[in-house]
Amino acid sequence: LPFQLGKHIWLQQSFINSFRIDYLSPTIYTTDILITIYILLNAKKIWTSIKKIFKKSTGLLLLALLIFNLWASSFNPVTAFTWLRMAEYLFLFLALANTPHLLKKISTPFIASLVLIMAIASIQLVKQSSIGGILYFLGERPLSINLPNIAEIKFRTLTLLRPYGTFSHPNSLAGYLLVSFLILSFISKSKILKTLLILTLLITFSKAAILAFIFVEIFKLRFPQTLLLAFLFTLAPFIIHRKLIPDWLIKSFSFRQFMIIPTFAILARSWLAGVGLQQYIKALAGNLAPSQISLYTLQPVHNILLLIISELGLIFVVILLIIAIKTIDKKILRNAQFQKLASIVILTG
Repeated sequence: LPFQLGKHIWLQQSFINSFRIDYLSPTIYTTDILITIYILLNAKKIWTSIKKIFKKSTGLLLLALLIFNLWASSFNPVTAFTWLRMAEYLFLFLALANTPHLLKKISTPFIASLVLIMAIASIQLVKQSSIGGILYFLGERPLSINLPNIAEIKFRTLTLLRPYGTFSHPNSLAGYLLVSFLILSFISKSKILKTLLILTLLITFSKAAILAFIFVEIFKLRFPQTLLLAFLFTLAPFIIHRKLIPDWLIKSFSFRQFMIIPTFAILARSWLAGVGLQQYIKALAGNLAPSQISLYTLQPVHNILLLIISELGLIFVVILLIIAIKTIDKKILRNAQFQKLASIVILTG
Protein backbone atom coordinates (compact mmCIF):
# COMPACT_ATOMS: atom_id res chain seq x y z
CA LEU A 1 0.00 0.00 0.00
CA PRO A 2 1.44 3.44 -0.91
CA PHE A 3 1.76 5.16 2.47
CA GLN A 4 2.05 8.96 2.54
CA LEU A 5 2.39 9.20 6.32
CA GLY A 6 5.79 10.67 7.05
CA LYS A 7 7.92 13.09 9.02
CA HIS A 8 8.97 16.29 7.23
CA ILE A 9 12.34 17.82 8.03
CA TRP A 10 12.23 21.55 7.44
CA LEU A 11 15.68 22.84 6.53
CA GLN A 12 16.66 26.39 5.69
CA GLN A 13 16.86 25.22 2.07
CA SER A 14 13.21 24.10 2.23
CA PHE A 15 12.06 27.74 2.18
CA ILE A 16 11.94 29.87 -0.96
CA ASN A 17 11.13 33.56 -0.49
CA SER A 18 9.65 32.68 2.93
CA PHE A 19 7.36 30.07 1.37
CA ARG A 20 7.59 26.58 2.88
CA ILE A 21 7.94 24.18 -0.07
CA ASP A 22 6.96 20.55 0.51
CA TYR A 23 9.05 19.41 -2.48
CA LEU A 24 12.19 20.72 -0.75
CA SER A 25 11.53 19.15 2.63
CA PRO A 26 13.42 15.86 3.18
CA THR A 27 10.75 13.44 4.35
CA ILE A 28 10.95 10.04 6.00
CA TYR A 29 7.83 8.09 4.99
CA THR A 30 6.47 4.88 6.50
CA THR A 31 7.24 3.38 3.09
CA ASP A 32 10.93 4.25 3.54
CA ILE A 33 11.04 2.31 6.82
CA LEU A 34 9.44 -0.74 5.20
CA ILE A 35 11.75 -0.55 2.17
CA THR A 36 14.80 -0.21 4.43
CA ILE A 37 13.79 -3.34 6.35
CA TYR A 38 13.33 -5.22 3.06
CA ILE A 39 16.73 -3.99 1.83
CA LEU A 40 18.46 -5.15 5.03
CA LEU A 41 16.84 -8.57 4.71
CA ASN A 42 18.21 -8.81 1.17
CA ALA A 43 21.55 -7.07 1.80
CA LYS A 44 23.66 -9.98 0.57
CA LYS A 45 21.92 -10.16 -2.82
CA ILE A 46 22.09 -6.37 -3.22
CA TRP A 47 25.79 -6.22 -2.32
CA THR A 48 26.57 -8.93 -4.89
CA SER A 49 24.80 -6.90 -7.61
CA ILE A 50 26.53 -3.64 -6.59
CA LYS A 51 29.98 -5.29 -6.78
CA LYS A 52 29.18 -6.41 -10.33
CA ILE A 53 28.25 -2.84 -11.26
CA PHE A 54 31.46 -1.35 -9.83
CA LYS A 55 33.67 -3.99 -11.42
CA LYS A 56 32.89 -2.15 -14.66
CA SER A 57 33.66 1.48 -15.38
CA THR A 58 29.89 2.13 -15.41
CA GLY A 59 29.61 2.25 -11.62
CA LEU A 60 32.50 4.70 -11.18
CA LEU A 61 31.17 6.88 -14.00
CA LEU A 62 27.73 7.07 -12.38
CA LEU A 63 29.33 7.93 -9.03
CA ALA A 64 31.35 10.71 -10.69
CA LEU A 65 28.18 12.09 -12.32
CA LEU A 66 26.41 12.04 -8.96
CA ILE A 67 29.23 14.02 -7.32
CA PHE A 68 29.20 16.42 -10.28
CA ASN A 69 25.45 16.98 -9.78
CA LEU A 70 25.99 17.62 -6.07
CA TRP A 71 28.64 20.18 -7.00
CA ALA A 72 26.19 21.85 -9.43
CA SER A 73 23.74 22.24 -6.52
CA SER A 74 26.50 23.71 -4.30
CA PHE A 75 26.25 20.51 -2.23
CA ASN A 76 22.71 21.40 -1.19
CA PRO A 77 21.46 18.96 1.53
CA VAL A 78 18.10 18.61 -0.27
CA THR A 79 19.93 17.33 -3.35
CA ALA A 80 22.03 14.97 -1.22
CA PHE A 81 18.90 13.57 0.47
CA THR A 82 17.19 13.08 -2.89
CA TRP A 83 20.19 11.11 -4.19
CA LEU A 84 20.02 8.96 -1.06
CA ARG A 85 16.39 8.23 -1.89
CA MET A 86 17.41 7.32 -5.45
CA ALA A 87 19.95 4.89 -3.94
CA GLU A 88 17.17 3.43 -1.77
CA TYR A 89 15.04 2.78 -4.86
CA LEU A 90 18.04 1.29 -6.69
CA PHE A 91 18.68 -1.12 -3.79
CA LEU A 92 14.99 -2.05 -3.76
CA PHE A 93 15.09 -2.73 -7.51
CA LEU A 94 18.18 -4.93 -7.13
CA ALA A 95 16.51 -6.88 -4.32
CA LEU A 96 13.33 -7.41 -6.35
CA ALA A 97 15.26 -8.29 -9.51
CA ASN A 98 16.97 -11.11 -7.61
CA THR A 99 13.75 -12.46 -6.06
CA PRO A 100 12.58 -15.72 -7.68
CA HIS A 101 8.90 -15.97 -8.72
CA LEU A 102 8.39 -12.28 -7.89
CA LEU A 103 5.10 -11.79 -9.75
CA LYS A 104 3.55 -14.80 -8.07
CA LYS A 105 4.59 -13.52 -4.64
CA ILE A 106 3.28 -9.97 -5.10
CA SER A 107 0.03 -10.70 -6.97
CA THR A 108 -2.30 -11.12 -3.97
CA PRO A 109 -1.02 -8.21 -1.81
CA PHE A 110 -0.76 -5.97 -4.88
CA ILE A 111 -4.35 -6.61 -5.99
CA ALA A 112 -5.63 -6.18 -2.42
CA SER A 113 -3.77 -2.86 -2.14
CA LEU A 114 -5.07 -1.70 -5.53
CA VAL A 115 -8.69 -2.51 -4.67
CA LEU A 116 -8.36 -0.63 -1.37
CA ILE A 117 -6.89 2.44 -3.08
CA MET A 118 -9.67 2.44 -5.69
CA ALA A 119 -12.30 2.14 -2.96
CA ILE A 120 -10.80 5.03 -0.97
CA ALA A 121 -10.71 7.26 -4.06
CA SER A 122 -14.33 6.42 -4.97
CA ILE A 123 -15.59 7.15 -1.44
CA GLN A 124 -13.68 10.46 -1.35
CA LEU A 125 -15.34 11.52 -4.62
CA VAL A 126 -18.84 10.63 -3.37
CA LYS A 127 -18.25 12.11 0.09
CA GLN A 128 -16.39 15.16 -1.29
CA SER A 129 -14.02 15.02 1.65
CA SER A 130 -11.47 12.77 3.30
CA ILE A 131 -12.73 9.60 5.00
CA GLY A 132 -10.60 10.05 8.11
CA GLY A 133 -10.13 7.62 10.97
CA ILE A 134 -7.46 4.97 10.52
CA LEU A 135 -6.78 6.15 6.96
CA TYR A 136 -4.85 9.08 8.45
CA PHE A 137 -2.14 6.58 9.40
CA LEU A 138 -2.03 5.37 5.79
CA GLY A 139 -1.34 8.92 4.69
CA GLU A 140 -4.76 10.25 3.75
CA ARG A 141 -4.53 14.01 4.01
CA PRO A 142 -7.45 16.18 5.26
CA LEU A 143 -9.60 16.95 2.21
CA SER A 144 -12.32 19.52 1.74
CA ILE A 145 -13.48 21.55 -1.23
CA ASN A 146 -13.06 24.66 0.94
CA LEU A 147 -9.35 24.14 1.61
CA PRO A 148 -6.89 26.42 -0.27
CA ASN A 149 -4.91 24.88 -3.16
CA ILE A 150 -7.09 21.76 -3.14
CA ALA A 151 -7.37 19.91 -6.46
CA GLU A 152 -10.80 20.40 -7.98
CA ILE A 153 -12.66 20.02 -11.27
CA LYS A 154 -15.31 22.45 -12.49
CA PHE A 155 -18.33 21.66 -14.66
CA ARG A 156 -19.96 25.03 -15.31
CA THR A 157 -21.76 25.69 -11.98
CA LEU A 158 -20.61 22.44 -10.34
CA THR A 159 -17.24 22.19 -8.56
CA LEU A 160 -16.02 18.78 -7.41
CA LEU A 161 -13.17 17.73 -5.17
CA ARG A 162 -10.82 15.39 -7.04
CA PRO A 163 -10.02 12.21 -5.07
CA TYR A 164 -6.51 11.82 -3.65
CA GLY A 165 -6.64 8.25 -2.31
CA THR A 166 -3.66 8.04 0.05
CA PHE A 167 -1.49 10.11 -2.28
CA SER A 168 -0.32 13.71 -2.11
CA HIS A 169 -2.25 14.70 -5.26
CA PRO A 170 -4.84 13.20 -7.65
CA ASN A 171 -2.23 13.22 -10.43
CA SER A 172 0.01 10.99 -8.31
CA LEU A 173 -2.93 8.65 -7.77
CA ALA A 174 -3.52 8.61 -11.54
CA GLY A 175 0.14 7.75 -12.18
CA TYR A 176 -0.09 4.86 -9.71
CA LEU A 177 -3.21 3.58 -11.49
CA LEU A 178 -1.52 3.74 -14.91
CA VAL A 179 1.48 1.71 -13.73
CA SER A 180 -0.86 -0.68 -11.91
CA PHE A 181 -2.71 -1.31 -15.17
CA LEU A 182 0.56 -2.49 -16.73
CA ILE A 183 1.37 -4.71 -13.74
CA LEU A 184 -2.12 -6.23 -13.89
CA SER A 185 -1.42 -7.43 -17.44
CA PHE A 186 1.22 -9.74 -15.91
CA ILE A 187 -0.60 -11.01 -12.83
CA SER A 188 -4.34 -10.96 -13.56
CA LYS A 189 -6.73 -11.62 -16.44
CA SER A 190 -9.70 -10.10 -14.62
CA LYS A 191 -11.57 -7.75 -16.97
CA ILE A 192 -13.71 -6.53 -14.06
CA LEU A 193 -10.63 -5.37 -12.12
CA LYS A 194 -9.19 -3.60 -15.17
CA THR A 195 -12.55 -1.92 -15.86
CA LEU A 196 -12.77 -0.68 -12.26
CA LEU A 197 -9.20 0.62 -12.54
CA ILE A 198 -10.03 2.55 -15.73
CA LEU A 199 -13.13 4.05 -14.08
CA THR A 200 -11.06 5.10 -11.06
CA LEU A 201 -8.49 6.65 -13.40
CA LEU A 202 -11.29 8.68 -15.03
CA ILE A 203 -12.56 10.06 -11.70
CA THR A 204 -9.07 11.39 -10.87
CA PHE A 205 -9.71 13.86 -13.74
CA SER A 206 -5.96 13.83 -14.45
CA LYS A 207 -5.82 15.07 -18.02
CA ALA A 208 -2.22 13.98 -18.65
CA ALA A 209 -2.80 10.48 -17.25
CA ILE A 210 -6.07 9.95 -19.13
CA LEU A 211 -4.52 11.13 -22.41
CA ALA A 212 -1.49 8.90 -21.78
CA PHE A 213 -3.82 5.92 -21.30
CA ILE A 214 -5.64 6.73 -24.55
CA PHE A 215 -2.43 7.11 -26.56
CA VAL A 216 -0.65 4.07 -25.09
CA GLU A 217 -3.45 1.56 -24.47
CA ILE A 218 -6.09 2.52 -27.07
CA PHE A 219 -4.11 4.04 -29.95
CA LYS A 220 -1.17 1.68 -29.18
CA LEU A 221 1.50 4.31 -29.82
CA ARG A 222 5.03 2.95 -29.44
CA PHE A 223 7.78 4.73 -27.51
CA PRO A 224 9.36 6.65 -30.46
CA GLN A 225 5.91 8.00 -31.34
CA THR A 226 5.16 9.05 -27.75
CA LEU A 227 8.58 10.69 -27.51
CA LEU A 228 7.71 12.79 -30.58
CA LEU A 229 4.30 13.54 -29.09
CA ALA A 230 5.89 14.68 -25.81
CA PHE A 231 8.20 16.98 -27.80
CA LEU A 232 5.18 18.47 -29.63
CA PHE A 233 3.42 19.00 -26.27
CA THR A 234 6.51 20.90 -25.11
CA LEU A 235 6.20 23.23 -28.13
CA ALA A 236 2.40 23.55 -27.81
CA PRO A 237 2.46 26.68 -25.56
CA PHE A 238 4.44 28.47 -28.28
CA ILE A 239 2.49 27.38 -31.36
CA ILE A 240 -1.13 27.15 -30.16
CA HIS A 241 -3.14 30.27 -29.46
CA ARG A 242 -5.13 30.35 -26.23
CA LYS A 243 -8.37 30.99 -28.15
CA LEU A 244 -8.06 27.51 -29.67
CA ILE A 245 -7.94 25.83 -26.26
CA PRO A 246 -11.23 24.49 -24.79
CA ASP A 247 -12.38 26.02 -21.51
CA TRP A 248 -11.71 22.86 -19.48
CA LEU A 249 -8.05 22.94 -20.56
CA ILE A 250 -7.36 26.67 -20.45
CA LYS A 251 -6.13 26.85 -16.82
CA SER A 252 -3.73 23.94 -17.25
CA PHE A 253 -2.53 25.22 -20.64
CA SER A 254 -2.02 28.78 -19.34
CA PHE A 255 0.09 27.56 -16.42
CA ARG A 256 2.27 25.44 -18.72
CA GLN A 257 2.67 28.45 -20.99
CA PHE A 258 3.65 30.58 -18.01
CA MET A 259 6.25 28.03 -16.81
CA ILE A 260 7.98 27.49 -20.15
CA ILE A 261 9.72 30.90 -20.35
CA PRO A 262 11.49 30.78 -16.93
CA THR A 263 12.36 27.11 -17.59
CA PHE A 264 14.13 28.00 -20.82
CA ALA A 265 15.89 30.80 -18.93
CA ILE A 266 17.19 28.17 -16.48
CA LEU A 267 18.28 25.93 -19.36
CA ALA A 268 20.05 28.82 -21.08
CA ARG A 269 22.37 29.20 -18.09
CA SER A 270 22.61 25.61 -16.82
CA TRP A 271 21.92 23.32 -19.79
CA LEU A 272 25.29 21.58 -19.56
CA ALA A 273 25.60 20.78 -15.82
CA GLY A 274 22.06 21.39 -14.59
CA VAL A 275 21.12 23.13 -11.34
CA GLY A 276 21.21 19.97 -9.21
CA LEU A 277 18.60 17.35 -8.41
CA GLN A 278 15.52 18.86 -6.72
CA GLN A 279 16.85 22.40 -7.26
CA TYR A 280 14.55 23.45 -10.10
CA ILE A 281 12.18 25.39 -7.82
CA LYS A 282 15.03 27.41 -6.32
CA ALA A 283 16.27 28.24 -9.83
CA LEU A 284 12.70 29.04 -10.92
CA ALA A 285 12.27 31.62 -8.14
CA GLY A 286 15.37 33.40 -9.42
CA ASN A 287 13.71 33.76 -12.84
CA LEU A 288 10.32 35.06 -11.69
CA ALA A 289 9.32 38.60 -10.81
CA PRO A 290 8.55 39.05 -7.08
CA SER A 291 4.85 39.55 -7.91
CA GLN A 292 4.79 36.16 -9.71
CA ILE A 293 6.17 34.15 -6.79
CA SER A 294 3.55 32.22 -4.81
CA LEU A 295 2.92 28.72 -3.45
CA TYR A 296 1.02 28.01 -6.69
CA THR A 297 3.85 29.02 -9.03
CA LEU A 298 6.68 27.47 -6.99
CA GLN A 299 6.35 23.95 -8.34
CA PRO A 300 8.19 21.80 -10.91
CA VAL A 301 7.53 22.43 -14.59
CA HIS A 302 4.95 19.95 -15.91
CA ASN A 303 7.29 18.50 -18.52
CA ILE A 304 9.55 15.62 -17.55
CA LEU A 305 12.05 16.23 -20.36
CA LEU A 306 12.62 19.88 -19.46
CA LEU A 307 12.70 19.09 -15.72
CA ILE A 308 15.31 16.32 -16.08
CA ILE A 309 17.63 18.40 -18.27
CA SER A 310 17.20 21.44 -15.99
CA GLU A 311 18.21 19.49 -12.89
CA LEU A 312 20.70 16.94 -14.24
CA GLY A 313 22.15 18.77 -17.23
CA LEU A 314 22.69 17.51 -20.76
CA ILE A 315 26.01 15.81 -19.93
CA PHE A 316 24.43 13.65 -17.23
CA VAL A 317 21.35 12.82 -19.35
CA VAL A 318 23.33 11.84 -22.47
CA ILE A 319 25.81 9.64 -20.55
CA LEU A 320 22.97 8.05 -18.59
CA LEU A 321 21.13 7.20 -21.82
CA ILE A 322 24.27 5.69 -23.35
CA ILE A 323 24.86 3.57 -20.23
CA ALA A 324 21.23 2.43 -20.20
CA ILE A 325 21.28 1.45 -23.89
CA LYS A 326 24.55 -0.46 -23.49
CA THR A 327 23.74 -2.24 -20.22
CA ILE A 328 20.02 -3.01 -20.41
CA ASP A 329 19.20 -6.21 -22.25
CA LYS A 330 18.01 -5.40 -25.78
CA LYS A 331 15.06 -7.75 -25.27
CA ILE A 332 13.90 -5.56 -22.38
CA LEU A 333 14.24 -2.37 -24.44
CA ARG A 334 12.12 -3.93 -27.20
CA ASN A 335 9.59 -5.35 -24.73
CA ALA A 336 6.11 -3.89 -25.32
CA GLN A 337 5.36 -3.44 -21.60
CA PHE A 338 8.69 -1.70 -20.98
CA GLN A 339 7.99 0.68 -23.86
CA LYS A 340 4.52 1.35 -22.49
CA LEU A 341 5.99 2.19 -19.08
CA ALA A 342 8.56 4.54 -20.65
CA SER A 343 5.79 6.16 -22.73
CA ILE A 344 3.63 6.74 -19.65
CA VAL A 345 6.54 8.37 -17.78
CA ILE A 346 7.27 10.67 -20.74
CA LEU A 347 3.64 11.67 -21.37
CA THR A 348 2.57 12.20 -17.76
CA GLY A 349 5.76 14.02 -16.74
